[in-house]
Amino acid sequence: MRTWLDRQEERWERRLQLLRGRWNRWRGAHTGRRFGVGQGVRILYPSCLRTGDDVTLFDYSYLHCLSERGVCIGSHTSIDRNTLRRHTRRSSARLF
Repeated sequence: MRTWLDRQEERWERRLQLLRGRWNRWRGAHTGRRFGVGQGVRILYPSCLRTGDDVTLFDYSYLHCLSERGVCIGSHTSIDRNTLRRHTRRSSARLF
């Protein structure tokens, strides 16, 4: 059973994810609403990243976005912990 303190901790963690997502938007990522980035996530070349709404990259993921057409992540998508996504220069990635 979750206590009041557990629920508050989950809310704070989500708020931190959304704040980190906003930071990546300021770095040039083209994101939809509620883009969350977990703790320790590395996004290289965020200006080549496009996401839909409600996208979350969970803790310690690595996303290398440099390619000719960039990386596109569809709406309502989550990338789980310890995930590595690297794309070659000529490829285009669409994650749905």
